Formats: sequence, structure tokens, C-alpha cells
Amino acid sequence: MHTGVTIGKDLNRTGPLFNRRRTGAGGSDRPGAIRGRGRELPCVVPCLTKPGRRVGDAPLRKRYQIKICGITNRTDLEAVGAAGVDWAGVILEVGSSPRSVGFSKARALVETSPLPVLILTDRRDFTWLYRVGTEISPAGLQLLGESDPGLIRQLKEAFSSTIPSFGIWQSFHLPPAGSFHGNLSLTGLINEITLAFQAGLQAAVLDTAVRLGNALQRGGTGLKHDWKLARILVERVPGPVFLAGGITPDNVQTALNLVDPAGVDLSSGVEASPGKKDLLKIQSLVRQVRGCAG
Repeated sequence: MHTGVTIGKDLNRTGPLFNRRRTGAGGSDRPGAIRGRGRELPCVVPCLTKPGRRVGDAPLRKRYQIKICGITNRTDLEAVGAAGVDWAGVILEVGSSPRSVGFSKARALVETSPLPVLILTDRRDFTWLYRVGTEISPAGLQLLGESDPGLIRQLKEAFSSTIPSFGIWQSFHLPPAGSFHGNLSLTGLINEITLAFQAGLQAAVLDTAVRLGNALQRGGTGLKHDWKLARILVERVPGPVFLAGGITPDNVQTALNLVDPAGVDLSSGVEASPGKKDLLKIQSLVRQVRGCAG
């Protein structure tokens, strides 16, 4: 089924990310990297293949991507870059998060980052989001609230002429594993994610949401959701999905083998304390992910 999505699971798809020349340091070709705005941006979906596809006699190997979220300081940002992580996430002015930073701090982190940075926000004001994109200049925005295809489309169109490589990501949420799923409509969530991709979404992030009193905490819970449900979503939506929520270096290979997402997204699973990353955990995570073939 054609959805009009420019980035998806088919390697034969065309679009801005696939059509831009991929080059490495010194101009040499390096798979999975895109030159953009003064630094290399990794392709969101490098080498996605269906099981059993081969080139000659050699099976194709999938390279899962890694995103480390909740970066609050330059030491951690440089450490995740040196460890071989693909993306960093900086949470901007989200009052409920202990990993949130202000506008100036976010801009300072992005300016000299060794890897692409996504700005995470729960705000839905187009004018403010456009200001974040143009004044902080991240690789993209990750929206944390309810999905709004109209806002995604508006942002995509606004950035397409000035920053073609700018990405819009969206978090979607499942209840914690083992909890009652009575209010969850899997078909409804599939439709919601599909509409977001049709509006121009670059990647979806599946995270865990938990109710704390009258408030719903979306992400940053350290809790897993039902990975069997996540696998269904990964298989049935028309674009790349990152898996988040309760992932650690100890369970990441199990998660990848069961869900087979485009990549994983971690925060608390590689921390020494909220907002402070643990370098040994990050290095262990990268080894586990790179050793896992899709």
C-alpha cells in the first residue's frame, strides 16, 4: 500500500534522505551517513531488509541505530559520541523531567555536538517549535505529546525549503508490561502512527506511559511495555520505529531479537543518576547492539 512516505522499510524508496550523497570524513563514502548542516547525519533507517534477503551468497546484516536521550551536559554528550552512538536527545523545558534543560543550555550542547541531536519537547506551539529548529539548529524535533498530523505536516513544510534534512520524530506510548490493556486499541494506535508518517514523520518512538495520580507520565519511566505488541506495531506501520522504555545493556539483545525495530532509545538504562550517564553502561550497550544482527 502506497502511503506517500518518503522514508520507510523499502530500500528502493526514494526521498531526501536516500537521495542525498552519503560521505564520510575526508569525502570518502561511509554507509549510513548524510552530510548536512556542517556535520554528518546518520540515515534514520540504514540497511533495513526483510528476512532472507541476500546479496550474492552473503546475507545482508541490519545495523540497528542507537539513541541516548536525556543528555544534560557536554561530558556525557562527548562520551556517547565517542562510544559510537548514532543520536543524542536533549529534553527542552519539560517541567516533569529531571533531565530537562533550558533554551541556552540546549543550544550550547547542540552547537559543538559530535553527533546529531534531537530536541525533545511536549509543546505544540508551531511558532515556538519553529524557533527551536532555527535558533538551536538540532538535527530534528521529537514531539512528546499527543500526535498531531497537522502540526507534523506544518513543521515538515516549514523546514523543507530551508533545512531539507530536518527531521520530525514523534513518541507514541504503550502501558507498562503486565498492566491492564483494556483501554488500548492496537488498531487505533496503528492508524495514528500511520497518519503521522503520511504527514511527514521521520521516525516513531515507542515508549512507556504510566499514570501517576491524575497525571500521565509519558516516557522516562524506566519501565518496559509489552514487546509483543511493539513487534506488531513495527511490522504494520509504514516507517521506522525506535524502541524505548526499560531497555538496558542486559536486555537490549532480547528486545532487538523480539521486536526488530529500526533502533533503540535509552535514558535511565544507561545512567548513574538522573541526568548523568554511566560511560561503562553506554559502552556495554553499544557492544551488545552492534553484536546483534537483524
